[in-house]
Amino acid sequence: MKKKLLIATISILVIVFVFVLYKCKFEKLSGGDKDGVYWEMQGGVLTISGKGDMEQYSSESEANEYTPNMPWGMKVKKVIIEEGVTSIGSSAFEKCSKLTSVTIPESVKSIGDKAFYGCKKLESITLPKNLESIGWSTFLGCYKIEEVIIPENVTIIEADAFYNCTNLRKVTLPKNLEKIDAKAFWGCESLEYIELPEGLKVISFDAFFRCTKLKEVVLPDSVDEIRSNAFLGCTALEKVILPEGLLTISYGTFRQCESLKSIYIPESVIEIADDAFEESGLETIYGKSGSYAETYAKQNGYEFVEK
Repeated sequence: MKKKLLIATISILVIVFVFVLYKCKFEKLSGGDKDGVYWEMQGGVLTISGKGDMEQYSSESEANEYTPNMPWGMKVKKVIIEEGVTSIGSSAFEKCSKLTSVTIPESVKSIGDKAFYGCKKLESITLPKNLESIGWSTFLGCYKIEEVIIPENVTIIEADAFYNCTNLRKVTLPKNLEKIDAKAFWGCESLEYIELPEGLKVISFDAFFRCTKLKEVVLPDSVDEIRSNAFLGCTALEKVILPEGLLTISYGTFRQCESLKSIYIPESVIEIADDAFEESGLETIYGKSGSYAETYAKQNGYEFVEK
């Protein structure tokens, strides 16, 4: 009798376990928001549909930190956003560490702050051609992304946008780009080359900090401001072409660029920070006779060659 009771109990437990497992795997969750955008998730696949903007999914905590509060949670594996949705809300998929695939329609014009923050398994992303803005920290910590083409309507790459995307090796920037904000490509250690478009005006501080495989940088004549530490720690950087019209080389700009042996400094430059080339491999400065470049070279022990 006891044996039969034990077998029956075990059988019930197994049935309950299988049911719970099945329910967790295939349970359908759904919801909507005030703007006419709806979502449905089943088996780890999240589908977002409707017309208009997604909600913003971050809230400020008591410690003044923003935390994600998206209704579908963080177990999303695949996201399908259907045509008609016009924006991706802030923190919409933040820390969805199982997310591997995202489909974004051409109707999306903006991606909010931290939308894909910490999606460490996301392998690729195709941005729609009508996209106009990418928020700060949008792809921070997306370690597996290797290539990004940024659409032509984007004018600013916001702070931390691709921070620590360690496998990012190729980036295509839009012709209309005006500013690369602070730490935008911080720690992108696989990035070997990036073409900076004519029209770019500002490279903010730490923009390419420790991009250790970056070998060449050609700054277009439109650039009038390179902020501090912009290329600090780019240890493979061998060639830098500075724009005519540049006035200042800020502190730490090429610090620890060990492979940089020589550089031409335009006659327009009237100020160079003392540590702009500190701990770099710089030996020779080329420039015009009587320029500030010559003065700086002599004051800091570099060879000066008139060119």
